Amino acid sequence: MGGSDCGSAMYRYKVFPEHRLVFIYFFGDYIGAEGDRAIWEVLNIEGVEVVAQIRSVIFDLRNIESITLKDTDVARVMHFEKQLLDFFEKLGQDSMSIVKNVQIYAIEPAEPRLKDLFLERLARMNISQRITLNTEVRPTLESILDDLGLPDLIHRQELISSSSGF
Repeated sequence: MGGSDCGSAMYRYKVFPEHRLVFIYFFGDYIGAEGDRAIWEVLNIEGVEVVAQIRSVIFDLRNIESITLKDTDVARVMHFEKQLLDFFEKLGQDSMSIVKNVQIYAIEPAEPRLKDLFLERLARMNISQRITLNTEVRPTLESILDDLGLPDLIHRQELISSSSGF
């Protein structure tokens, strides 16, 4: 299992290649483009062969303690998307089809104030020029896993123990 707790970003992730899924659990302070940084870490550690097969990414934000609107500008979002497409193209992959086939889900923060700020972040980044990685927000992990046809995954120890950072 990978993860990072350096700087202000605090997250852990687990790849479920058999389900084409990445689960990223965030805790502590969600400052700036933490989700993008987590995606980059998964790309760089897991490798393109694994990541190119992923179809779903779940951001678990239930236990974050704070969140900011930092790094929600259009230019930053467009730059990240260009970097992502370039990453796969340099590796000889069809970058657009890989990226367009990934759905990001977010389990909303438990605290209403943090949920409102997270939704504001998404609204600021949901721009018409955006070509990749739109995020669908849900109240529970169960609702996401049901939609993915993976309801039994809720019983996996890696997900159950996510509240303690894996």
